Amino acid sequence: MDTTTTNTDPAPSSCKTSFLETCFNGINALSGVGLLSIPYALSQGGWLSLIVFMTIAVICFYTGILLQRCIDSSSHVNTYPDIGAHAFGRRGRVVVATFMYLELYLVAID
Repeated sequence: MDTTTTNTDPAPSSCKTSFLETCFNGINALSGVGLLSIPYALSQGGWLSLIVFMTIAVICFYTGILLQRCIDSSSHVNTYPDIGAHAFGRRGRVVVATFMYLELYLVAID
């Protein structure tokens, strides 16, 4: 009696997710991590650590505004290396691209 099985059926189209479902799943995962880590961080750092959280939130918000201004300043700016080139020339593009791709590489091997 042959006990090997083969599954040659292609994946059904119902397994695909839409862009909206993907965004919802990403937000759900990120908020889940926040819901678990913020109470722990507060228990370790006390109520004064809220000042640190708010400071980081303000810095991230301001950085987002600056990035949006850089992207809107020129129609040729589409990526982070483009922003580096727009701000600091060729060296800026090389430095930003190096750090960006190095980060992606290190995350992948981690």
